[in-house]
Amino acid sequence: MLQNMISTWWAMTSAYFGAPAALLGGQVVVQTVLPVAGMVLLVLGVIVAIVRREARARWLAVTAVAAAISPLVVSYVFDMMGWFGVLFFLLLGGIGMLGWVGVISSDARHRLPVWLIGFGLVSYVLFCGLFSVAAIWGFN
Repeated sequence: MLQNMISTWWAMTSAYFGAPAALLGGQVVVQTVLPVAGMVLLVLGVIVAIVRREARARWLAVTAVAAAISPLVVSYVFDMMGWFGVLFFLLLGGIGMLGWVGVISSDARHRLPVWLIGFGLVSYVLFCGLFSVAAIWGFN
């Protein structure tokens, strides 16, 4: 089961990072636009946080770890509860991550970089859920 979860993590992550090439190749679908938008937001957020010296953005490391393990959790939840469990996890996980980003940004001097980084990380979680559910429903 662990090997299956790790291979699922690899497939989701490589599809996420392969999306810009697919978008440049002319494939304009949600599976390519969402990762590209997330990567752009993440990179812009990191650049703005460095330029504005926003120290509170470091607390987003917790959100980054949560986003990094989300494919493993999505795979586990899918094995246990099916696609409905994945949608439930995405709803709770997305709201929880955005809540954590909101708590961090409330104390930040500059809120924009914190929100940009947070939305970039949440896009990865949403993509992982979309990736797993789209394979079931036949959306390629």
